[in-house]
Amino acid sequence: MRQTALLFVIAVFGYAANAQFTLRPQIGIENPVTKISYNDLPSISPVTQFQPQFGIHADYKFKGGFGPFIGMSTSRSTVEYAFTDPEKGMTDYNAELGDVLLAFQAGLQYSSKPFNLTKPKTTSTAKSKSECTENKTSTSSSCFEKMMRCYSSRCCHDKSNSESKSTTKKDMWTLSLQPSAGISYTPSNADAIETENVNGVTNYVYTAGNLKTAFISGIAFEFARNKKKFATLSFNYFTSLGSDKTAYTTQSGSKTVNTTLSSKVSGWNAALGIPITFTKSQATKTHNKTHHDCYQRYEYRSGCGSSRKI
Repeated sequence: MRQTALLFVIAVFGYAANAQFTLRPQIGIENPVTKISYNDLPSISPVTQFQPQFGIHADYKFKGGFGPFIGMSTSRSTVEYAFTDPEKGMTDYNAELGDVLLAFQAGLQYSSKPFNLTKPKTTSTAKSKSECTENKTSTSSSCFEKMMRCYSSRCCHDKSNSESKSTTKKDMWTLSLQPSAGISYTPSNADAIETENVNGVTNYVYTAGNLKTAFISGIAFEFARNKKKFATLSFNYFTSLGSDKTAYTTQSGSKTVNTTLSSKVSGWNAALGIPITFTKSQATKTHNKTHHDCYQRYEYRSGCGSSRKI
């Protein structure tokens, strides 16, 4: 058992070494649709809930492209449905948007390999003769001056006819697809039915759409410029798991009135985010022997110095 646990921990750390963490603040729009059914009659959607949305998304991508994600965003999917007469609650009511709540998301995400959106620019080649040759019999300048000219001009390649390639860099744009699926949770302490007395009249308030869990799925389009993540455009669909159903009994004179209310929420949202990537960078060592080699080669050709090196 211990060996199995140890191997599992080693495997997790091995995958994590090749993982990539991305944090994405985002702003967008949300369009939830809360439907209310009164006494099992056909449902209605009493108000328009199109609202701005703010959030943050974080994902942890492994080498294969899969990985978990978590998120947090504002949500205004609840509706305050108020009426005074339970017998006429379907026709005589007042509805308004509920409070702004925080919704928490978690699930799995897949990131595809990037697709090129631009083509690389063609390269041009040109032949150039070496300008580093010196006349050994020249006496117009000293050995030191010749070495300094060679050092400053960087003509350190002993080529009489060489080909040099010059490439003009062009911004390379790529696109990655990121489908995802998960669960959303919106904590709320609101009661299903609340009553309040206003000027001797009992007012009933039903909090519709007070569903804490929902299924979410969607896709994001991640744009990158020169392999650096630039922006992400995401679209998501959500639907509540189950329906919020409540029943209560009221007394109207000598008559008992039984009322049943239920609600369900579904909708979509779209957001534009700026990805911030955290990766483990490795320092690369570069060796520049150009000037040193130039000095040695010229010292050999011109006969400068007591020793001749190649």
